[in-house]
Amino acid sequence: MEKVKLIHIGKCGGTTLVETLGLKEIHLTKANPQPNTKYIIWVRNPIKRFVSAFNFSKGIIDTDTTNLNPNNLNLNNCLAPYWVKRKMLYNMVFHPHYDNLIKTFKTANHLAESLTSNNEELKNKAYKLMSFPMEHIHFGIGWYLNGGKFIEENNEKILFVGTVENMKEDFNKLCELLDIKKEYTHMRRNSKKMDKSLTKISIENIINYYKKDYKTLKVLNKFGHLTDDYIKNSTLYT
Repeated sequence: MEKVKLIHIGKCGGTTLVETLGLKEIHLTKANPQPNTKYIIWVRNPIKRFVSAFNFSKGIIDTDTTNLNPNNLNLNNCLAPYWVKRKMLYNMVFHPHYDNLIKTFKTANHLAESLTSNNEELKNKAYKLMSFPMEHIHFGIGWYLNGGKFIEENNEKILFVGTVENMKEDFNKLCELLDIKKEYTHMRRNSKKMDKSLTKISIENIINYYKKDYKTLKVLNKFGHLTDDYIKNSTLYT
């Protein structure tokens, strides 16, 4: 009996899959092939994933905890119970340096534009945040899948590849494949009205920074897991 694990790439719908289907996950660590194991992968347009990753961290760090009980937190009353509780108990969320870097940038667009800023101090802070070794801004699709090398060397172990853009449809396909009867329910949603707008230069900077993500998507396309249209649309932000 082969084991099935989800390679849970941050901000790609993994929480919904884990909570709803009870999948074992590989999360915040690189995927390394294991014997007798099949893998499920969920991906997302890298531009949208970046915006979601920034807003996730920003939303938690800026959470008003005034009326929250640290012993009664769940996905219905806060974005991330574990991290919000840390904020309440320690006045810190992820890491002092990481938290301060997030606070430097007002929006995802501000961070992305700063990657090519003439202000060297701001530019350096942007790169430090993008490369900070924790959470989802740094840990992208290419990081988890080693720039596509994991797919090239273990394609026979890939059971299913889904996308956030076709979340419900792919969720239903996976349930059929696993012979599980479950209704799709979105498990985590950022209730804050976060700014998602991006300028042209921001989009160009994001695409340039996440080259390994795009290389990985092309490898998934090469092995038939993603369509040509998906690859084409992965550089668009609408």
